[in-house]
Formats: sequence, C-alpha cells, structure tokens
Amino acid sequence: MGSILRLLAAALLFTLPAGAAAAAPATPTVEAHVGGLTLAPDGPEKITMMWLRATDATLSEHSFTMTVDFTDIAGFAEFNMGLVVSSEFNTIGSLAGSPAESPGPCQRTDTTFTCAWDETIYRPDTISAFGLLMAEPKDGAVAGAEGKVAITTRIDGGEATTTESTVRVGVAVDVAAAEDLEVSTVAGEAANTSPAVRNAGSADVNGVVMYVASDARLLLDTSYSNCRYGDGRMACVFDDVVPAGGGRVLDQPLRLRPPADSVPGSQAQVVVQWMTKTEWEDFAPGLPEDFLDVPGVDPPLTLTEAAGAQADPESDIEPENDTGTITLTVTGTDAPDFAAIGAQVTSDPSGSATIQVGARNVGPGTLYPDLYPNNQVHTQVVLPSNVEVRSADDRCEQNGETFVCYATETMEPGYGDTFDFALQVQAGPGRAGQAAVADTLTGQAGAEAADSANNLADIVVTRADGGGSGGGLPVTGSQAAGTAAVGLAMIAIGLIAVRRHRRPVCAHAVRGTGPGRHRKGTAR
Repeated sequence: MGSILRLLAAALLFTLPAGAAAAAPATPTVEAHVGGLTLAPDGPEKITMMWLRATDATLSEHSFTMTVDFTDIAGFAEFNMGLVVSSEFNTIGSLAGSPAESPGPCQRTDTTFTCAWDETIYRPDTISAFGLLMAEPKDGAVAGAEGKVAITTRIDGGEATTTESTVRVGVAVDVAAAEDLEVSTVAGEAANTSPAVRNAGSADVNGVVMYVASDARLLLDTSYSNCRYGDGRMACVFDDVVPAGGGRVLDQPLRLRPPADSVPGSQAQVVVQWMTKTEWEDFAPGLPEDFLDVPGVDPPLTLTEAAGAQADPESDIEPENDTGTITLTVTGTDAPDFAAIGAQVTSDPSGSATIQVGARNVGPGTLYPDLYPNNQVHTQVVLPSNVEVRSADDRCEQNGETFVCYATETMEPGYGDTFDFALQVQAGPGRAGQAAVADTLTGQAGAEAADSANNLADIVVTRADGGGSGGGLPVTGSQAAGTAAVGLAMIAIGLIAVRRHRRPVCAHAVRGTGPGRHRKGTAR
C-alpha cells in the first residue's frame, strides 16, 4: 500500500476538495475521516489517510485541537502519525516510539498524540488538515489481534467529535502486479491494454482491487458497476480468489486514447495498483468524498475466475511489488520542429536587464508537458560573457555555464514557452550567448526535422551607457563557427539526457502565469 499512498497523498495535497456550503449559521465542528489498517505478522509498516473537515465555521482563522489515542493497539503495534498543516507536512516522532524533538503541531505522551494549530478557513466546509496514520506490527504480533485508534477533534474549544480507526493483524499475502506494459497508437486512436495481477505468496488471496491513476485525457470513459470513478482515476473491486502462484487478467481491456493533436513520440505512463479487498475496505473510508465519487452502472468488469468465499482479513507483506505501469507511446511519421527563442536587449542605466529566452513549437502537433513528461522540451541556455545572473527562472537548472530549462506550458503550433533571467550587465565587450533546442523529444530517436537552422538563437545584451557590447556586434568568421559549435554541442548533450524525460512537472510551474510564460493564445 505504500506506493498508492504516495500517489494519492500527492494528488490530495494539490486538490483538497471543498464540501457543500452550510445552509445556515451554526456551532462549528470538526470531524476526522480516517481509514483502517490491516497488518501482517512480521510484516511491513502500513499507512492509511486521515482528513479533517470543519463544518459551519466562519471564513476566518480558527484554533484546532486533536488527540490521537492509540493505547488500544500499543500491545501489538508501533504507531506514528504525520499531519499537514498550512501545506507543511510534519512527522511526529518515530515508529521506535521516541517523542518528537523538533517543534510541530503535535506532541507525544506515552500512547497519545496531542495536536494544536491555527488555520484560516477560506471556503465553507473545507478540508482543514490532512494526515497519515502509520502502524507496524511488533515482534510476536499474531493474526486476530485488533484494536482502535481514537481521534478526538475540536474547533475553537467547542464540541468534541471522536472517530475511530480499526487496526488489526491479518493473514500475510503477497499481491503483485504481473508486469509493466507498453502500448502504442497514433494520436486520436485508442490502444487496448490488459493489466494483470499475480499472487506471489503462499496463501490464496480472497478478493483484489485494481486502482488506476491516469490523466483524464487518456483514460476512455467506462461505467462498470464494480468500479468507482474520479478525475482520471478508477478503483474496481473483484471478489475472485487468486490462488497461490496464480494470476488473473482483465476480461475487458483498459482503453487509452491520446489527444488527436499529440506530437509523435510523446509518452505517458498510467499507474495500476493492486491490493487485497481487505486493504481497500480499510483504505477507502480515508478518501475525501469526491475523490472517487462516481459509481459505475453498467455490467461489472471481470477477471477470468469466479468469485470466492469470504475469508480472514489479509495484509500484503510486499507492498512495493503491487504497482505496475502502462507506458503509452504516440506513433507517427511527422517529426516535430522546435525553434529556439533568443533575445536582444539593452540594460537600464544601472546595468540591469531582464531577458526571456526559450522554445517555440513550430509543429506539427501540440505539446502537453503536464500529460507527457517528455513534452517538457528543454532549452539549453549559455548567457553572454559580460553578464552576471541575479536570478534565473525556477524551471531552470544550472550546470556550469549552461542552464537547462524545461518547458511547462501547453504549446500549440506557433506558440512558445520562455524563461526569465534577471541580469547585471558588466562593462566591456563579451561574446554573445545562445539558446539551443533539439528537434526530438527526450528519450525518442525521432526523424530529423526539415528545419534545423532554427534550433539556435543568439542572446545579445548591451549596456545602456555603452560600457559593454554584451555580444552586440555581428558574430562572423571563426567566432561564428565557434558559437555554432557550442550550440550544436548543447543540442547533442540534450539528446543524450534521457534521464530528463521522467522529470516531474511542478504544479506551481504548470499553473504559473508569470512574465514570459507563453500560453496557448500567445503566439511567438
């Protein structure tokens, strides 16, 4: 369950949903919503989610308190928790049981955590905190042990609300994803894929759940009655018995379709997570209501075997092997063409200057960096020799004299994405700088674009008082050849930087609207 928690926690931290507005003023309350935990004897740590919702609270700052009492499970499990307050994650203590030494919203005393914090509420009935509960079986813990973790919450010293999380020890099993899958299709056409699960343990698994995390633009709509759906997410419950050493595969394929204007060579990954039915029953109550809020209504999605009978609770003892990926590659013969965006500016009288350099999508196809990681076209920037960098765009990484900058904006043909550099121009002449892009997506060989001359663009910065040329003179002869060689070397370096195609898109960068970030609708 560790990997699915990381996926879901990341999603929730950026999209904490709001509930319906209160009908009338009332006494505010805050309630914890939490999942359970099923451990295995001598098994690994397990994690479940918790979130707090304040109801009927005014849109202002409030004081929250919470106690988490795990006395009931202390005999068979180590316990710990983490809490997100004001977008900061705080881990309290350690599973070894030592109290937290660093300051934070919670303090531990014996088998109780006591937490207090202030939080401003901006929307009615919003989620006001998000947390994780973590438990690990102690030596000697046996199947059948069970207890409760009591979570008591208050807002502004008002009425207390208590919620319980069940922690138990079950039968050890090992649910594993069968294998990673690779599929390809042309833009706009569907590709079929069939995720599978295997039982890598020595005990039968009585019921499994498949959780799919995709981008809503890829996952084709279905409505299976044994599945629930969210934005690009689906979770399907199967009652099938998967025998030890056996495996099961979907009877109906999972269908993925890339946008019709995707650039050939674009790649996206869909994550498929398998878990036991018991673990899902533990975990699901800790999800916000609208995370998987749409039930399916059509005939159920099925595996190859009939449903089995009920059995003892089960816990996966190898949670790291239960995740598989489906890599979708967009095929096609049209090579992309990217153009470098350079700059030619003059500083202000103090020598300060700001430049915007980057990449432009000539076409064909649209770049979707938030959908396809390898659509984060990178621009390699070498600045003029007569400038000092005061600040660089936060999407750029410096490697010696070169900055490597990753595009994060959706770019239709004709549109670009630029990166801001604040510079201090020095006196005296200097060589010109250069921006360079490659005509292939990272990790893809691709065909050579018809126009490679536009892969390089000069960066020229001149000091207003004439004290420095900033490379402003025409670049000719051997100097021009040397500059071109630098540019070609930069492109070659970019082509072999395959590791970059998995660089995640930062949420703040994707959503940014700062100067020079040319969105769809701003042609360059």
